[in-house]
Amino acid sequence: MRHPNVKDGRKSPFVIAAGEYGIDRPGSLECDERTLDALGMELRPVITSSMVMIPGEPVHLALTHPDDLLDDLDAALDEAGARPVVKVGPVHDEGHLAALLHVLEGAEPRIILDGDVYGSLSETRLDAETAAFIKKSVFPVTALFTPDIDEAEQLLNRPIIGHDEMARAAEEIVEMGPKAVLLKGGQLPGGTATFDYFTDGTDRYWIATNRLPPQRVSEHKGMIANLATAIAAGLAHGLEIRDAIVMARGFMQGAYRAGSEEPPPFPCEPADFPWVTRHPVAERTPFPAIEGPWPDFYPIVDSFDWVKRLAACGVKTLQLRVKNQEGAALEDEIQKSVAFCREKNIRLFINDFWRLAMRHGAYGVHLGQEDIVTADIAAIRAAGLRLGVSTHCYHEVAVAHGLRPSYIALGPIYPTKIKAMAFPPQGVDAIKLWKRLFDYPLAAIGGITLERAGEVLGAGAEMACVITDITQHPDPEARARAWLKRQ
Repeated sequence: MRHPNVKDGRKSPFVIAAGEYGIDRPGSLECDERTLDALGMELRPVITSSMVMIPGEPVHLALTHPDDLLDDLDAALDEAGARPVVKVGPVHDEGHLAALLHVLEGAEPRIILDGDVYGSLSETRLDAETAAFIKKSVFPVTALFTPDIDEAEQLLNRPIIGHDEMARAAEEIVEMGPKAVLLKGGQLPGGTATFDYFTDGTDRYWIATNRLPPQRVSEHKGMIANLATAIAAGLAHGLEIRDAIVMARGFMQGAYRAGSEEPPPFPCEPADFPWVTRHPVAERTPFPAIEGPWPDFYPIVDSFDWVKRLAACGVKTLQLRVKNQEGAALEDEIQKSVAFCREKNIRLFINDFWRLAMRHGAYGVHLGQEDIVTADIAAIRAAGLRLGVSTHCYHEVAVAHGLRPSYIALGPIYPTKIKAMAFPPQGVDAIKLWKRLFDYPLAAIGGITLERAGEVLGAGAEMACVITDITQHPDPEARARAWLKRQ
């Protein structure tokens, strides 16, 4: 599987998974293998124990000899190279886990620690000695810890009731040493959605999916696929951890919903794609849709003068992105543009300046990811404005999905000189992927010219955002008319 929005660049050829083997049960290496196979990644198992079946006797656990355990890990690390991705599941012996961590220490691994490590180290509930060992020796080398509610309750020795307590619990756990915590909230009852809570001590948010029937989850939880393993696969593909979490959540939702023997591969269906929110609210009112036919041609300009020039060519949808004005001059530019476009029946989106867009009655607002954090989204929605949101990666599109905007923009599709980009060019494959992941209209942006329009729109984008192909063209009006002619 190719991930077109890879930013990290530190790809691994496989995931190393430490855990039990033998009988197919939740968290086992067999489950890890199915998960990784569905996500286009190979498994290098480090077998910590095996479930042994002897006719006429109960199934019992056989611990791997420490020498064999370390031989398997050394072989996997030699093959993996720098920064290996390691998922740690059931280990069953503190000595084994300590030995694994000692070997991994020099390899600078990215360790994803599954919460089921508790059940493997304690016969019943988590005892104080084991908890102390995890806090002292395991958490400090853990990149991400993924407990569920029950596992977090054991660690904190108190019940977790409701989302507020869940957030407090995750914050307490991250202070114990792991670099980040994803506390899974599916066990909390009620609501039309389930919410997991992510924190790394600085950034924090909820990631949600539609709630599936309880029997669907209980029948297959931990058997078809494993969330920690899916996140590890994303890291191995080169995704940043926040993108790997979104990808893994959508993948797991699809696996639970399908309920088949083998998990369906990612990309997931739109109904399975998660959303990111700052508050655990299930109901999300969608922003109004753009009326009329979608325009292939969506120019972005920086002044009222450009608005008038393109309106004279017949352009009916525009974005005003003013970067060189402030104060009264900025407001005057926006006010004149909004009034003019309203008179000419032109759909004008204002970039960034949502307060001025609301004050003067613009058709819509376009926000980047940084602006979403500070904007009053509820006020923009209540004012009846349309909303467009910029996205570049899985996490950002999940943030946009949480707002249910009028359209989502993706870029850069091609190299662009407009501004320095934190993300490499996505290519048209990213357009096809985005269209498979969600049902929002898509605006493609970044290096798009008239000559590339067919490729971009043919990949599924409803709109092609155009900047330099108009503003830096020798004859902008002629170029704009050529764009309009192809619609």
